[in-house]
Amino acid sequence: MKNYSVRDMAQIALVAPSMLFLTITPPLNAIGSNEIQFRVSEMLNFMAFYNRKYILSLTIGCMISNFLSFWDNRCGCWWWIYLGLRHTWGLSI
Repeated sequence: MKNYSVRDMAQIALVAPSMLFLTITPPLNAIGSNEIQFRVSEMLNFMAFYNRKYILSLTIGCMISNFLSFWDNRCGCWWWIYLGLRHTWGLSI
């Protein structure tokens, strides 16, 4: 395995959440999780051609996005955000 610097690891760590954010953000999730899909976040896949270090992060981000897109169609994205806030900080909104 190649030795990565702290800067490389920080860049890798930001790719998966970026993909997730671009997939489940409310204006963008309407066109990204129906029968015909156009995901803005899939443009991040070209980062793997730029540098191979992003491959694992893109894969993980895509897996999480696909899982949440499946449940978003059933329950709504905001329900999962509410459950996360409630579980993490004990909030009841």
